[in-house]
Amino acid sequence: MKGAPRRRPLAASQQNRSSDRRGLAPLLVAVAGAAFFAEPLAAGAWVGVATISAGVAGLVLAGRARRDGLVVAVANAVVIATYTLVDAHAARLSGSPVAYAAWEAIATALPIALWARVRRGAAAPPTDVASLAVGLLGGAATTASYAIALWAMTHAPVAVVAALRETSIVFALAVGRGVFGERIGRTRLTAAAVVVAGVVVLRLA
Repeated sequence: MKGAPRRRPLAASQQNRSSDRRGLAPLLVAVAGAAFFAEPLAAGAWVGVATISAGVAGLVLAGRARRDGLVVAVANAVVIATYTLVDAHAARLSGSPVAYAAWEAIATALPIALWARVRRGAAAPPTDVASLAVGLLGGAATTASYAIALWAMTHAPVAVVAALRETSIVFALAVGRGVFGERIGRTRLTAAAVVVAGVVVLRLA
């Protein structure tokens, strides 16, 4: 139907949403973590992080992600690496990464809600139960996933956790195929296999 929205593949949406940071941020975290956190990685761990980064970058380039805006992409990766390191350090100092993540979510939600109100003006927010439930579930899942990541960063090197977080795109690929029947080409399969290989290397390092 003309004018009807077209459903974008889940994996492609995940790629386009994060294409400007995936692959580079874990490497930046690894370098900065070794310099500022006194967490030098073993040779095998470096290989694992680099392999995961290469695989994730391959998944991004296999889709229709933007390939321009290199300066902005690198700058965004630096921002991602910076807040990852800052949050990891703060979570360790707090003694309770879950509480830290919860307070951070609250502190972030308030200005975002204010910005949305100013941006949308008088537009009424959705009031139907389904939309509210999806919003609440998505917010809770986002906070919980980041809390788990912060908890992991208090027990393992930040670079390792940051690299493993990037494997979420592989799960998006699997869900897109299994649930929505999306087509996965050889390039994506190969890149996903590289990511899995990187995880195995990290486990054995």
